[in-house]
Amino acid sequence: MGKIILYTIVACLVLLGCEPKDNTPHTIASGHVYSSGSGKPIAGVTIYMYDGLPYSNKGSSRMDSTKTDSTGYFHIELDGEEPVLLPYKENYSFTYAVGGAAIGIMPLESGISHNNIAINLDGEAGFNPILMNRVDMTYEEKVIISVYSKWGDPYGTLTKWGNGPHEYTNYLPKGELVLGDSYVRYKLEVTRSNVMNTFMDSVFIATGTVYRDTIWY
Repeated sequence: MGKIILYTIVACLVLLGCEPKDNTPHTIASGHVYSSGSGKPIAGVTIYMYDGLPYSNKGSSRMDSTKTDSTGYFHIELDGEEPVLLPYKENYSFTYAVGGAAIGIMPLESGISHNNIAINLDGEAGFNPILMNRVDMTYEEKVIISVYSKWGDPYGTLTKWGNGPHEYTNYLPKGELVLGDSYVRYKLEVTRSNVMNTFMDSVFIATGTVYRDTIWY
């Protein structure tokens, strides 16, 4: 009788495929990755999907990865209790808001399909131009340049005196960190004969590059 039961179980497993089920949740994630600067899709982004939130003991060692295609599309699946997405590409950064805090990963609800996910990556570029005056200036006359940062706030204000050329900064080879694939705004405040004139302009800087052209004033 025991042999009959054993043969029945083996036949069920082999022929009918009714092996015991793994109860680990299966999660599917698909969507597109875009540049927050240009709004265009980004190809070649590595999408990591792993199981385990930081400071948690519920995760496992399971992990998989894929790359976005020419349209920025990705599709990835994983078994795990705490699925997490982590996009990566050189010269790009990623943040995700959870409860008002910015983190560098995207937690997902386990066991369901997440379709049409839109991931925005911030391209990183540098702003380090040469400043040059068109009209002679005295040592008391000056130009002040203010750059609008990667996050949109004006910062990186520097003052240069007299005739140029003036390097924006020689302390940071890449200059100020700005949002790549976008038009970066800057403001010039030029003082001559105690009269200040203000000029606003912008330049396009591609991700992974440093703007080193001459800005005339």
